[in-house]
Parts: sequence; structure tokens; C-alpha cells
Amino acid sequence: MAQHHVKRRKLSHNSIRDGASAIRATNLSEDSASDTTSSDLHRTQPASANSKPNLSKGSAPLKARSRGQNDDLLLASSSYKSSLLKIQLDELLSEVSVNYRESLPLYQSAVRRLEDIIRGLRPKDPLSVQDAEKSLRKSAGIEIPFPEPRPGKETNYQFAFYPPARTDVVEELGQVESDGTITTDLAVQIPEELFQEKDYLNYRCFHKRAYYIACIAAGVQASARGEFRLSYGYESGNLLLPTLLVNPGDKAAHKEDTPQWCIQVVTDLPTDIFPTKRTLPFLNCIRSKVLKGPEAEIDRSPTPFYNGTLRSEATNASYRQLLQSTAAICDSFRDFCVLGQVWLRQRGFARSVQSVGFGGREWALCCALLIEDNGGARSMFSRYTSYQLFKTMLQFLGTKDLTTPVLLNGEGIQFPKTNQPVLYDCGRNFNVLYKMQRWSYEHLKIEALFTLRALSDRQRDYFDATFIAKVNEPALRYDHLLGIDISNLRQPSIPQNIFLDKLNKLYDVLTRGLGDRVKAINLLLSEPQRHLLSEKEKVDLNGSHLTIGVILDPESAERIVDRGPSPEQKIEIAEFRKFWGDKAELRRFKDGTISESLVWKADSQELIVSQIIRLLLHRHFQLDAQGVDLGARLAQASTLRDLDMTLGHEPFRPLDTAFESLNVEINQLDGLPLSIRSIMATDPAMRYNLLRTPSETAPSNLDVVLQFEGSARWPDNLLAIQRTKVAFLIKLGELLESSMQNTTARVGLESQSAPLQNQAFLDIALHPTAKFRLRIHHDREELLLSRDLKSKDISSLGRESASQALLAYKRTFIHSPLHTQSLRALCTRHPSLPAAIRLLKKWISSHLLTPFLPQPLVELLAVSVYTDPKPWDTPSTPLTAFLRTLNLLSRWRWPSSPLIVDLNPSSSSSNSSSFTATDLQTIYTNFTAWRKLDPDMNTVSLFLASSIDHSGVVWTQGAHPPKVVAARLSSLANAAVEVVKSGGLELSVGRLFNTPMEDYDFLIHLDERFTRAGIEKRQGKMGQKYKNLQAGSAAFDYKEILELFMADAARVLGGNALLFHGEDGEPVIAGLWNPRSLTKRQWRVRMGFSAKVADGEGEQVAMNTEGMLAEVGLIGEGIVKRIEIVQKKAT
Repeated sequence: MAQHHVKRRKLSHNSIRDGASAIRATNLSEDSASDTTSSDLHRTQPASANSKPNLSKGSAPLKARSRGQNDDLLLASSSYKSSLLKIQLDELLSEVSVNYRESLPLYQSAVRRLEDIIRGLRPKDPLSVQDAEKSLRKSAGIEIPFPEPRPGKETNYQFAFYPPARTDVVEELGQVESDGTITTDLAVQIPEELFQEKDYLNYRCFHKRAYYIACIAAGVQASARGEFRLSYGYESGNLLLPTLLVNPGDKAAHKEDTPQWCIQVVTDLPTDIFPTKRTLPFLNCIRSKVLKGPEAEIDRSPTPFYNGTLRSEATNASYRQLLQSTAAICDSFRDFCVLGQVWLRQRGFARSVQSVGFGGREWALCCALLIEDNGGARSMFSRYTSYQLFKTMLQFLGTKDLTTPVLLNGEGIQFPKTNQPVLYDCGRNFNVLYKMQRWSYEHLKIEALFTLRALSDRQRDYFDATFIAKVNEPALRYDHLLGIDISNLRQPSIPQNIFLDKLNKLYDVLTRGLGDRVKAINLLLSEPQRHLLSEKEKVDLNGSHLTIGVILDPESAERIVDRGPSPEQKIEIAEFRKFWGDKAELRRFKDGTISESLVWKADSQELIVSQIIRLLLHRHFQLDAQGVDLGARLAQASTLRDLDMTLGHEPFRPLDTAFESLNVEINQLDGLPLSIRSIMATDPAMRYNLLRTPSETAPSNLDVVLQFEGSARWPDNLLAIQRTKVAFLIKLGELLESSMQNTTARVGLESQSAPLQNQAFLDIALHPTAKFRLRIHHDREELLLSRDLKSKDISSLGRESASQALLAYKRTFIHSPLHTQSLRALCTRHPSLPAAIRLLKKWISSHLLTPFLPQPLVELLAVSVYTDPKPWDTPSTPLTAFLRTLNLLSRWRWPSSPLIVDLNPSSSSSNSSSFTATDLQTIYTNFTAWRKLDPDMNTVSLFLASSIDHSGVVWTQGAHPPKVVAARLSSLANAAVEVVKSGGLELSVGRLFNTPMEDYDFLIHLDERFTRAGIEKRQGKMGQKYKNLQAGSAAFDYKEILELFMADAARVLGGNALLFHGEDGEPVIAGLWNPRSLTKRQWRVRMGFSAKVADGEGEQVAMNTEGMLAEVGLIGEGIVKRIEIVQKKAT
């Protein structure tokens, strides 16, 4: 029989939207279909007969189908929010589902061989712990992987081995592709006669289990020399459950096309081997004589993790049967398990204790138990589709408070109050969530709620955010990451359950200390590593490093003062001071109240949250406060050290004050022919996101748009309107100078080569720190320009001129004011947004892309991760928002899909969107039209629509940026995301801002007088020598000089080269030749560039690149230091 070939699909943020994702070209009206509500999820009857399923071409008529098929179609029509989602899910299931047994017979033979060896092992007589260790060490060179605390010399029970009572190959329902490695479990049941009645106490069962695993390892090693490579691992990261890992040995490894696989030998215990009433989660099964030191003081407290591990071993076989029976009665159960596996894996959730403790097995068990539950109302039914089951499971995990114990399949057990999640199967006496800690449960709950909200969105398609995007990158997921050394918190011999108790205490302290500043706290632990059979494991498997991930609440995260109890509350004050120590102090506030308080340092170098965490860890756990802070690395980066990362718009408050003054003065003027309708700011400085804040750079003219009330006295001619504007500006300037002291107003001209565009502006200097450039908006210009474009008598040149004038009019007078107004509101709502935009602009400037990317385009990219943050929560720190923007750029397939940004979301925390189905339909129609009109993307490469621009091209039309620059932007973002992934907490943020120069053709190195580093160096020297010249030296505007030089250089090079440079004083201008211009050709008149005779070609000429660069050097004398030709490396 031919082998079945599995179609593989890589699920990551780099996945191009093929397959299920590419089906997005389907009619968008399907997305507006009704969603599955909570009532839909509990239907037991088919959908209404009025629903008409879509029959594909060639399908049988509906009446010819069986009744079961009709039911399926009707149910599907009501259980998915759109037919597009149904198609996407079907495609996903077909691509990720695998059946290793059918496709890999070589792997099956390895499993059968291993089973035969284990079944044929010989019994071993009972031995003391010392004799057992010596016997295995001498005969096989194997150490016994005893869990801590290891049995000592005083141990009075013995260790023996009998062949397993049963072996089972564990088939994981919904198994999906996992990085090309085939994994499965081989379960062996330990015979009941090896245990005694009291073995559930004091780790005795787990010590005997470890000996049993070691005996299997010795037997396999002796019987299969060279066939297998053996090592020890840990089942689900549980250090109480060492396992035997079997990989291909040297013989198999050298064969070509040998698949990579791993068999994990795990154990089962007989179901009723220990009395269940002794191993309930709230009982204690570890006595004081086993533990030593301070851990012995807490031995009478409940041991839920230890007890849960015991019950897990005794119920494994029963739950395997439950899953198989559920799959038999529920046709969609296997697909539901696949969807769950994909969703969990993309979020980093797995079975291991260190990875939340909730994986595919727990996902399937929860569903099976909810279907099986016979007590009270059930929340799941076997008739559900896989999507209904999936969404109901998310609803159960996200909205049900499982810290209040949920009992299934029975009652009668009274659980004490606990903060641990409990989903208790009374029939089998097992807590399915025993491996989950409080922080991991909260993490799972938050992710379930995020996904549930995304799937409930009726307008947008979040299939990729739910199933395709890789969500578990810590630097992208959390607002703040802090890595600490926990050597003082654990010792190498501490049991894992005691270590988890300490971490729970640490979590309690952090939760109390951070309070409402955070939405969630997660403790990220390292997985225990496998080790050789001959190694006596002495390394601390609990790990010596802990990463704390925090999701902040932006409204209160940076609160400087925390108020505590008042002096009358004696008990509360004592507890407050005990918790906070010397940090607590009694203060009187402006409102006259007196209370205990905490005052934190407002410092852009370190978040207040980080200060609190360090204080609490040092006070309560004596942990080294000098941890690894990813946020602090941002401030320490040399390229960003002088960048203002202040949250909010406080640095721009003087500009706001000056603009308000100008607004008031103009509105109070007497003598204007028309009354004023509005004065609106349009400058990036008024959007609070200039790369350099007003205190760091010389003031520039801030763009302002003034609009008069409508009047019939305006001329009906475009050229006359421009002359009328000039007259208005002259009059306005005269009135301002006469009414305001120390104010100058000068009229300036612009766009002289384009008479249909705005021709004049008024520069107003209120005082040295506030200068404005005012233009007049007349709404009739748009009507006249549109009329010219529709005229049949206009020439092609005139049509092009009118088209450019209309685009410039819309940018300057319509979209810029609306964009600025929206950005100001968003910056107030999200204090970290201005600093995030500055970071993004700095990154673009460092990579020399500034001239090609309009500032509104850059701002929209940053805004998109705030108004549509899925699959994460809204970012609260500039670094997180910046990294997510890079991730967005790396994932955006701009040739085939638009980017849609909501500038007016209804609230900061909800999923409500300002887009209607009609709006989205219009945007996608416009995108399709542009791609048909301009398939080579020479005019529009990036299509970026917003709630105020459904055309999607206001900022990008006219090759802003060109296609080659858009491709470089994506590649740089891809490289940056890879650096973030590989760097982790050791990430050097400055590396993200280093641009490679080998891709360019030539480099123009600038004199240091025209670079930021050189200017700051010069200012520092002058400041030390002449104190009165320090401020005046900032008046040297090198940027204006560079802009003039760039314009001259562009005229010399024509359209034959692209010049790349930044806006923050970068020391180099890079150039890239147009490949078409470099081709040899016949000489002709007006070739468009300086030519020379081609080498060896008497009749053909080539572009004289050396001469053109020499001319650029001549016009840049005093500015250009040298010009370097980049030597391309051979490929």
C-alpha cells in the first residue's frame, strides 16, 4: 500500500496567507453573517428550514441528500459566523491533522520492538535502596532518577521489578504536526504487587516508580544495542514523574530519509491501588519526617500537586477510554481536539507544569467530561460542530471562575476555600487542572477571553489571529519583562511541589503589591532538560532563573503616589508597614487627608512597575534585585539614549498652549472680510510624536489650516481663488501684528510650478518657541478640481496636473486635520502611543527610509497595534508597541492584502469597531481596483485604509513608498523580529537600529557638522567654553541644509537612483541605482543621464555613474566628506 503523504503547514507569524487564509478573496458580504451567540451554542435542534445553504456547482440537489446530510448543512449554516470561516477551518484541519501510524511504518516497527523488549524483561528481587542503586550502576551503568527528596539510608521499604501488567500505545486525539518530530507515549502499567498500602505517603510511590523506569531503561539498553538512544526526561515537566525517552540510535540515525521520532515510556498505576479518600486535593500526603529545614514547617498543609500526580497515574487508563468513547459518540470531537491543539500551541500552552499545565490532553478531557457530565445542566452536547465545541470551551475557560471548585459527575465532596483552579471529576476523584497554578490559570483565562472576543467580531476576520499567528513570544505578549535569579528561593534538593508553593507565595506578594496597576502577572519557568542514564542528576531541575511577565493597565500603571490606610486604622497600618517596610510613610495631601502612602520615582529609565517588583522581591524573598529588565535595555541602548521616552504628551504642552493662544487671538480679530469657521492643527508636532521633542530641537513652523465661513463672494476660478487666499493672508498678518505685541507675520509662496495647488502661506511667530505656518482652506477647490478631471476638453497634461492638485488638496486640507484630531485623541487615551511612534520613526530613520514613508503612514502603522491589538491586549509600553508594529510589518503581505486601521474605536477595551460592513466592502473594492489598475504597483505599493480614508491611498499614492522600498521595509522588519525571538531577555535593543549597508550601491558620507553626533559634540564643547552660546548653537538647522543638498543631488541623478537617508542626523546617505538605467544601450539624444562609451562596446553607451557621483560631490562641497562605492560580495 502506498504511503500516505502528510501535507505540512507551518503555523507561525511568517505564514503567508495561503490555503485557508487566502480564501479571504471570497465575497466579503459573507463576513456579515450572524455570529454564534451563547444561545446558539446550546441548540439541540437543527437550524431553521428557512436558511438556504450554498450548494456548490455539480452538487446533488438538497432533496437528493440524506437526512443526516441535510442536518449537517443546516447546522453548519447556523454554527459558523460566516461560510468563509467554515472553509478556513476545513482547510486548516486538512492541513495540520496527521496520522503517524499510517504514514510511517518504520516508526511503528520501533514501537513494536520496544513493546516486545519491555514485555520480555525479567523480574528483579526486592532490594534496599542502596543495593538497588549499586545493582543498576554495576550491571548497566545506570542511575535511578529518584525525585527529590531522594530516599536515604534509613529507608525501610524495598524496591522490586516485575514485567508490566499491560502496555498501551497512547494515541493523542487531535495530534498535529510538531516541527517534524514524531512523538508518542508508550504507557506501561506497574503491577499492583510492587506497592504497599502506605506507598501514597512521603514520595514512596514515586521512588518505586523511578526504580521501575530505571529497570526498563537497563533492559532496553541491554536488548537493543545501537537501535535506540536512551535518556531520562520528565512527563509534563513533572519532576515526580521521570520517564524514559527513546530516540533512533546510531544505526537508524545514519540511514537516509529516516524520520525523527521520540517514544516516551510513561507509567500507569492500577485504578484502585490507593484509597481515594486519602488522596483528595485538600489533604496532606507528606509527613514532616521526610522534609528537613524550613520546608518541614508547612508539611501539614494540603499537597494538591502531589496528590494530583498520584491520581493522574491511577486514572490515565480510564481517561484514555473516556476520550475514545467520546470520539465514538461525537463525530466532531477529533476535529475539536485538533483546533484546540493548534490554538494552545500558538499560545505556548502545553501539558508541562512550566508551560501553563494545560495542553491538548487537558483540553480534550475538559470537553469529554462536560459532555459526559450527568449532574445538572450540561454545557456541551455531542451534536455540536467542532467550531461550536471550540467556542463553548473558550467560553467555559474564559467566563467560568474555576477557583470556585467545579464538580462534575457527582456531588458530596466539600472543598475548602482555595485560589487554585479546580475542575474535579467526582467519578474518578481527580482534578483535571492540578498542574495549573494561579498565574497560569489567569493567563489561560485571559487568552480564552481575547480569542472569544475576536471570534465574536462580526466585521473583521480574525482567523489568522486565532489559529495562525504565533502568540507566545514574551517580548510581544507582555508589556514588561523582568528576569531574576531565584537561587535564594530554591535549593537543589527542594521538591517541586514545595518550590511551586514558594512561587505561589511570590505571586501573591506581587499581586498585592502591584494591585490595579496590572491586568495579569505571569511567571515563566524553564523546562527541565533530559539527561543521560548514567548521570546522577544533581542539577537543580526547578531552574535558577525566573522571568516575570506583566500586562499593564495603562490608566494606573504609572501612578506616582499610592495611598494606604488612614491613622485611625491601626491594624491595617501595621499590615501595610509590614508589607512595604521603610517605603511606607505618613503624608498629608492637598485635600487635607492624612494617610500612609508610597511615593515612586517617575523615571523614563525604569517603569514604576519594575521599581515595585524589585522592592518586593528583595524585601520578602531576599532575591537579587539586579535582574534583567528588557525595558531598561531600551534606555541603555546607545542609539536611543537621548530619545525622549516620556509617556503622554507633556513635552508638547507648550505647543498646545501656544496654539490655543493663536486660536483665541485669530477668532478675536476685527476687520476680517469673513468670519472664521475653524482653525485646525495639522503638524506632526501637534500629534505629539515628533522624533525630537520641542525641548530637544530648534522650533519649526507648525502647520495650521484656517477655514472661513462659506460665502458666494469667492471667485469660481482656481487661479483666482489662490490670489484671493494671498489677499486674505496679507490682511490676516497685518491684523495679527497690530493686535499682538512681539508677533511677526510674513506671507510666503509655494508650489510655484503647480498653479492649481495652494500658492501661499502665512508664517506667524508668536515668540521664539512657537512658530506657525497657516494656510487657508476653501472647500470649493475640490469641486472645481473634480469638474476639471471629468471634463472631456482637458489635455492629458492638464488632467495630470489637476489630479495631483486634488490629491495635494485632500492631503493638506481634509485628511491632515482629521488625522491630527484623531491622533491627538488616541494619544490621550493611550499614553504610550507618542513614545511608540517616536521609536518607530527612529527605527525608520536609522534604516534610512524616512524620505519614502510619509509621517501619517508611519503613525497609522503604530496606531494599528493599539486599536486592533489582537491576538494580544492593547500595549501599555512603547517598547512592546514598537515590537508589535515590527511584527505587523513582517506579517503584512501588502501585495495581496490591505491594512485597515480604526482611528475611532468606540472604547479602548472593547472590540467595537467604527467600520460597518459597507465600509469594509468599499475598502476591499478599492484595493482590488487599484491592484487591477496598477498591477506592477508602480503608483501604489502599500494600501493603508483608515476610518477617515476609505480610499486607502491618500498617503501612499505616487509611489510613497516605491515598491523596492516597501519590500526592504518588510525584509528589515522580518530580520528585526527574528532578532527579538532569538534574543529573549538578552536582547540588545540597539541591534534593531543597525542597518546593513552592503545592499546599497554607493554611500555618501557626511561631514560631522551635519550629523547629530557631530553637532552634539560641538555644542558640548561650546557649552563648556561659552555658557551664553550653548542655547544659541541649537539654531544651526542642519536639516534644512541637507534637504537642499538632497534636492540638488536628486536633480543630478534624476530618476536613475534612489537616495536613502534619515531624519535624525544619520552620518550617511545611501544610494541605489535603477537596474534599468545600468543596462547598455544605443546612444541617443536626451538619454536622461550622463553617458560614456561602454567598455569594449564601440556603438553602445552606459551610464557614467562615476561622473554623476563626482558631480554630486562637487555640489556638496563642505557637506560631503567622501563618497564610497560599495563592493558587492560574490554570491
